[in-house]
Amino acid sequence: MKKIIQPKDWQKILIGIRKKNNYSQTTLAKELKLSRNSVSRFEALQRFPNKESKEKIVNYLILKNYNINELINKGTNYSNEYKTRRIKSELNLKLSEKLAELIGIILGDGEIRSDGTIRISFDPKKDVNYIDRRVIALIQSILGNKVYFESEKRISFGNISFMRYLKSIGLPSGSKFENNIKIPSLFFKNNKYLCAVLRGLFDTDGYFGYLNGSLELMLGRFSEKSVNLVNDISLALKKLNIKHKIITSNDGQFKVRLTDKLEIIRFFSIIGSSNLRNIVRFLLWRINKYEAKIEIEGFHNLLLKAKKIDKNIENISFPFLWNQNNKQFKKYIKEDEIEIKGSKLRDNYSWSKIVKELINKRGQESIANHFKITKRSVRKWREGSRTPSKKYILSLLKMSEENKMKINKYKVIKNG
Repeated sequence: MKKIIQPKDWQKILIGIRKKNNYSQTTLAKELKLSRNSVSRFEALQRFPNKESKEKIVNYLILKNYNINELINKGTNYSNEYKTRRIKSELNLKLSEKLAELIGIILGDGEIRSDGTIRISFDPKKDVNYIDRRVIALIQSILGNKVYFESEKRISFGNISFMRYLKSIGLPSGSKFENNIKIPSLFFKNNKYLCAVLRGLFDTDGYFGYLNGSLELMLGRFSEKSVNLVNDISLALKKLNIKHKIITSNDGQFKVRLTDKLEIIRFFSIIGSSNLRNIVRFLLWRINKYEAKIEIEGFHNLLLKAKKIDKNIENISFPFLWNQNNKQFKKYIKEDEIEIKGSKLRDNYSWSKIVKELINKRGQESIANHFKITKRSVRKWREGSRTPSKKYILSLLKMSEENKMKINKYKVIKNG
């Protein structure tokens, strides 16, 4: 092959081969033994073939006995299609919970490249169900893109218009750390969207764990170059009234953590998860109080244990929210809802005075039998040396109403 091929001619040759044979980029990539992304970038003039790629293309041309000039001429006629694509209007995506969740996933484990490629990394030991059932489904539902597995740990798809959309909402291509990215401000206007963004972040960067009686939900570990994102996560949790802590570790990383039982319950109630890894560990803790040591036991063994709780756990609906829609867990959810409501009311009344009047009306033994507790516990409530547990608060208020007590006179007046 004597003709010297100029750098920009490689684009026209590849397009010429495709148009001559009516190939897709995927088919051409297989023919040339190149990756589909490489073919796409060569045709878009985002990259020129290296020595190895040139040899593969030339060998293919010789094998097929193609006329290079003919291919270049044909490719020239179609090469403007990329320019046409570039000047098309930006994607006019409708804001939705699905889009917000996908943005959260990209904020967590995503990479935005200037050529329009979006990459998402994952753990092949724990996240296969999540990638197959949720991440790919979101991409295809929102953008209609075909998704490729670049390796066992990463998927990718190409969409220049989506890359430009991301840039327009404040997520430019390039290093997330160097860009010090934030949660796009438009998602703060709607709490449902904000929950979905946090869900995507949690499912990629975060984890839920229960060990030695201690609970921890972490939205992720973030470098010192991710200050904006950490601040926005904290702002979002405050907007949703979820108490949390930001911890700075010895290596300078930030950790956004929840350690209070009821705050974690509320997190799963309003934010939830679409990653089976998190759902399984949550259910094993909440139903069985089981310490799921995922790194030691492996996700498969934990999944088998979770199937005893719900045999259809692998097909559980996404997003998973700890609310009454999950009828198989109705008993536990009701218990948690009562405790959360009780938590909000616990500091609003003088319980020692309420219990003292109840004892006068019903008797100490009757109250103890009603709550299935000891008379000593009731006495401590009356003395004020112990405050009733959160799970008893609503029942105490109901008992007071049934006994025609004017409980408003026992409300605590708070300063400020």
